[in-house]
Parts: sequence; C-alpha cells; structure tokens
Amino acid sequence: MPRRIVSYSEIDTAKQCALKHQLGYVDRWSKPHGPETALAKGTAWHQVMEAHYNTLMRLQKEQDSPNSFSGALLGLCRKAVESEMRRMPDDLAGLTEWMYSGYVAHWGTDPEWQILAVEHAAECRLPTLKGTPSSFWLKVKIDLVVRNRRNKKIYVVDHKSGKDLPGEKLLALDDQFGLYTWAMRQLGKRVFGQIYNAARTYRLQADVATPGATPLDERFRRLPMVRSDRELDIVARETYQLALARYTQQAAVSRAGAMSPRSTDPDRCAWRCDFRDACLAGRKGLNVQGFLRDQGFTQDFSRH
Repeated sequence: MPRRIVSYSEIDTAKQCALKHQLGYVDRWSKPHGPETALAKGTAWHQVMEAHYNTLMRLQKEQDSPNSFSGALLGLCRKAVESEMRRMPDDLAGLTEWMYSGYVAHWGTDPEWQILAVEHAAECRLPTLKGTPSSFWLKVKIDLVVRNRRNKKIYVVDHKSGKDLPGEKLLALDDQFGLYTWAMRQLGKRVFGQIYNAARTYRLQADVATPGATPLDERFRRLPMVRSDRELDIVARETYQLALARYTQQAAVSRAGAMSPRSTDPDRCAWRCDFRDACLAGRKGLNVQGFLRDQGFTQDFSRH
C-alpha cells in the first residue's frame, strides 16, 4: 500500500460512517459553515488562542523570565487577538470577545507555563499490529506545547470550545490527546501528558444582562491527563487498524463502482454530519455528486 497520511479528524470520521469518510476525505467535498455553527465558533476560538499564545511565547523569549499577570502583557496579547476578531462577523466577534475576556480574567498570562510551541505540526508513522512501521502516517497539529515551570514536565494542550464543559471520564475515551502524546514521544519529545483546555461558547441570558454573572470556573476548565506508553501504543495500533480497514473497504467499493456503506443514526446524523441530506438523497436513488453541487458543496483536492 502506498504512503498515506491520515489525521485524527479523518480517523474519527471513519469511525462514525464510511460514506461520510468517503465524501469528506476521499472525494474531498466540503461546504463553508455559517458563523452560528459550532465549527465556526471553534475555528474562531482557535484563531484567538493562536494569536494569544504566539504573543506570549514571543514576550517570554524577549523577557527571558516567567511572565506575570500584568496589564502590559495582556494589552499586547489583546492587540494581537483584536486583529483576528476584526476579520470575524459581528455576532461571532462579540461571542469571541466575551470568551476571551473571561479566559484572561480566569487564567491571566499563565505564569506557570513556559510556551514551547504554538500550532506545532508533525508527522509520525503508525505501527502495524506487530509493531513495525506501517504505510500510514499520522499527521498532527498540536495547539500548544508547554513546560510547567514548577514540575518541569512537558504537556500538549488542546483548546476546545463547546456549549458544555466535559467530564473527566468521557475524556478517557477521546483518543485524540493520546495520539498527540504518542506521536511526540515517538519523535523523541519527552511529553509527560495532555491538558484539555475547555471553554464554554454558551452564554446564559443572565450573563448577557449582567456580564460576569456566570462564575468563571463554570465557563473554563483545564483537565490534565496522563497515559502510559503501553496505553498509547494500543491506541496507535488501533488507529492503524481503523485506517487499514477503511481504506481496504474503500478500494473494494471503488473497484465495484459503488458508494461506501452508510452508518445511520438519528442523533449523530442530525448534528455531526454535513452530508445528511445527500446521504438520504443517494439512498433514494438520486445522484449524490450532483446533489452536493446543487447544495453549494465544492471539491478541493489540495487540502488533506
């Protein structure tokens, strides 16, 4: 099998539905998302976090000392963040401003963190079941890599946003963070663990009427996770198995001139799939490709 690059988001899509994976990652169909969608909010939040921590990383290098919660530092960070927010639609910029103001009020300039990298990109070969290098390469893009100044340990940090804050038990089932840590360790980076850096996007009406009504610890949460090398190796091998099975199946349906099978679920399909209507149209015998074009989807083979 030729060298093939996969990402966690692709593997996660393959877990959900083979047809969704084919349309999104094989045929490369996509559609712009409106500013009210969860994806648009998450993208905006990542842009703000990238600007914030890039500024902090630069200032830390210039100062050569731990940063502190100071108006001067936050002013420089805010200037960089506002440059990003000016490119957003007004409603999205307003929500992002509310989130960012609360974030820095809660976490300040993170004086305990030495910023090592922002939006760190890397590739690492997934292992076969025997542990030998496979033809699948995992592509990662890590939001933040930090060293805790107190315990000197290195962590990968992932910024997440959503209506509700997550629980610790559910995060143990999320392989994304484990794969990021596994990849960094494979590349010789002594990463100790992961931090899930969560922010709520849902603003209660009470907080709209009286800003600050919602306590900050109900809007922001950081959950650290530590996994052993053995656990991470199992996650990596299972990821290889999923990738191999999905592309083996895709090759078979392509040779037959067919479409990949659907995995329909009312709840998941309702809120996690852009291709729901095209899927239903195809099951009724309509042309899926033509339906997607009519709905404003485009194909882009330049992206992964």
